[in-house]
Amino acid sequence: MTTEAPQTLDPARAQTGADALVALALFQRLLVLHPDTGELKPDAADCLFSQPAVYECTLVKGLAFGNGHALSASDVKASIERAQRLGAAGTSIALLRSLQRIEVAGDQTVRFYLAWPDTQFGVALAAPAASIVDEESPDPVGSGPFTMLASDASGMTFGQNPAYLGATKAGTPLVRLAFAADSAAVERAMADSSVDVVWRSLDAAALARLASGTTKTDLVATGVPDARMERLIWNPA
Repeated sequence: MTTEAPQTLDPARAQTGADALVALALFQRLLVLHPDTGELKPDAADCLFSQPAVYECTLVKGLAFGNGHALSASDVKASIERAQRLGAAGTSIALLRSLQRIEVAGDQTVRFYLAWPDTQFGVALAAPAASIVDEESPDPVGSGPFTMLASDASGMTFGQNPAYLGATKAGTPLVRLAFAADSAAVERAMADSSVDVVWRSLDAAALARLASGTTKTDLVATGVPDARMERLIWNPA
């Protein structure tokens, strides 16, 4: 349960933490940052620098979107170029500043030509803005670990995607992301045990009651570190 409802289901427009949460669940990227270690791992592809400013990715065979369409290198190119065209402010597209052009070499291989040797380009490809969507679909369709089963004003329901081939497989068959109006509604749900996890949504007074034991619940507070990714570029001129 959260009071921070996602504002968009389009990964190229993901600005908030809630937007990113949904994007990472529904959509796949070429690479993924491991949630525990922070290491860069293959997701939809194996990638390496073939030249100092050329990054080449070979897709895993058998990838498919939730609508059954095969996922190809052409989809990767179209997805990232779309995110660049949109250029939505406050999104992770800023991490792809070094990207000059994209080349497709068959169905399985995509090459990224960079304006300079960018050692952190792999991290950029793991960000929400680099999510792969079906270029044949008018609405963003993904190939991530979850699929959207239902969505309304009260929340979203996600189901495990059995066709997902990647590094972050779903650990549960079903997840309900419920939306709450305010901290008081979240605290009531905790007290009556109708929620398993609360994300961010408690105000200072509610956190104090939780710490003192006034709010009767089996849930415990766990600190999750936040991160904001920014790019610093050295200009020798």
